[in-house]
Amino acid sequence: MSQEIRKYYDYPVAREAGVSGAGLVWFLTRDHLSPPYSNRDEVVLNANQWRTGASERVMNLISVMGVKAEDLTLDIGTGIGGSGRDVINTTQCTLVGANLSFNQLLSLRSLSLLADPENPTYMKVVNANAGSLPFRDGTFDNIFSINAFYHITNLDQAISEVYRTLKPGGKFGLDDWFITGRASTRIINNLRFNWSSPQGFHRYTQVKPQILEAFPQLYRDYNDEVYAIQAAQQLRDAVLYMGKLYRSGRAVYRQVIAQKVI
Repeated sequence: MSQEIRKYYDYPVAREAGVSGAGLVWFLTRDHLSPPYSNRDEVVLNANQWRTGASERVMNLISVMGVKAEDLTLDIGTGIGGSGRDVINTTQCTLVGANLSFNQLLSLRSLSLLADPENPTYMKVVNANAGSLPFRDGTFDNIFSINAFYHITNLDQAISEVYRTLKPGGKFGLDDWFITGRASTRIINNLRFNWSSPQGFHRYTQVKPQILEAFPQLYRDYNDEVYAIQAAQQLRDAVLYMGKLYRSGRAVYRQVIAQKVI
């Protein structure tokens, strides 16, 4: 499944914009490849503010986690680095990224250089699988993952790796889609098709116990032109579909923070 996910994100949909691996989501939230959820109408109703909405949601998670300037932090599922750059600029922490798509990492570095050629903020990244992180035990003060864990089939392994590489007292922040008990098999199959996830989305009531087991201290709960037209239509349909599921309570977006206790 890792190969399928890597292929999905490595397809150069946004290549002409210089952000290979970003997909068409780039044209919605720019370098934040995650939903622009916000309680502010001026953000939700203005597409030009959607990146702001996505960034505010991520930074709320980081704020609650208490990430500090002296912390060494890991970003699992970096995308093209929008979340990571905002985290560095806000907290001044040292951030390392791990991501399955090599093309996304190339775009991440390019965008970091473009933002600040003299002193690019987000360059320390590795091409790695969340189920086998290439870091020593107890390396990081914090680990977070934005809109990426729903791709992971073996959650036990990924959560175990997060726990292994966190320092005692370190915190894990998860920001992601989950399905609820109202989601039918048909809905799960539709999610699998639209979002390249092996199981649709994970069920929150199953993920939470897995996190609790590792972290007893849980804080909260074709032709390029033709392809582009088809991909844009699929993205539009997928976004509308997710809005429908969200409004009906059959899918939720949650942020979870856990702390490693020895």
